[in-house]
Amino acid sequence: VKKFFKTKDTPMNSDSLIGKKALVIKEIDNLQNKGQIKFNGQLWSAVSENSDIIEEGSNVIIQKIDGVKLIVKKV
Repeated sequence: VKKFFKTKDTPMNSDSLIGKKALVIKEIDNLQNKGQIKFNGQLWSAVSENSDIIEEGSNVIIQKIDGVKLIVKKV
């Protein structure tokens, strides 16, 4: 019975984003709920890991994924 119920965690493609660098194309401001980054030609909504405002044109590192938003930290 254990054999059939034992499951393995399968990594998702989105997990491959973690630890990668991206470019901020719209200022990230958690209080105003805005921010956007570009990674590999794709646009993603983003929030700052520690609620800092991150200016447009800055480089960030993707820390984790929360739903459809990436949580980032300034390089």
